[in-house]
Amino acid sequence: MRNDVLDEIAVRNSVLAEIAVRNDVLDEITVRNDVRNQRRAE
Repeated sequence: MRNDVLDEIAVRNSVLAEIAVRNDVLDEITVRNDVRNQRRAE
């Protein structure tokens, strides 16, 4: 029973880690877009 709970936590942690990676990617895209928009505005 306890192992099942720990396994579930491990799965959820993996999902959260994947979300964190995707957020980093989205942050990078946002920075690139901001730079592009700044250049266009000049």
